[in-house]
Amino acid sequence: MFLVGCSTDQLELDGNWVIYKMTHSNENVYPTDLTPNKLSFNIVGTEGTEKLEFSKVDSTVIVPGFKSEELILYFELYNDDSLEFKADDQLLNNYKTRFLDFKYEDTLFAKISSNPVQLENLKDSLNTIRESIILNRGSSSQQYQLTRKIYTGTFRITKSSKNDQLILKSPETEIQLVSEKHLNEQRINELFKGL
Repeated sequence: MFLVGCSTDQLELDGNWVIYKMTHSNENVYPTDLTPNKLSFNIVGTEGTEKLEFSKVDSTVIVPGFKSEELILYFELYNDDSLEFKADDQLLNNYKTRFLDFKYEDTLFAKISSNPVQLENLKDSLNTIRESIILNRGSSSQQYQLTRKIYTGTFRITKSSKNDQLILKSPETEIQLVSEKHLNEQRINELFKGL
């Protein structure tokens, strides 16, 4: 992979970036995400790879865990060819409980029972589950702490001339990425090459 450094003013991070190679403290590492029920679509040839999922709408990035669940971080792109990933516990807790949305609670419970005592018991049970997820879902584990350490901080960006490959480098971590959009286009071109 050959990359050329240049300014980030035309860099489009939005979308998925496949992790090609990764090092931390001068050792090769690769994430193994353990997020349950995660649905992922892969391009032929990238099965089993992990990716960073950038969303410029809310300046967040979902990163795969290292034998732990994924993390959601804020990111900020700077004009001096650098990118900062920042952890925010409130953001992480909101992300973890997104499937336990309060606004659907009354509708759900009304369909299950009309008995006020049963409804109160259901609400108590759901609140206990929410608290358990927020407090215990890996946030104190060694794997979670390692994942957080690897991804947070400021990374210098080196990119290819077509902005389809990136190297993010911090003092401890280097992440080599390939744009999933680029891989899709490349695969489509290969399929139609002989027609």
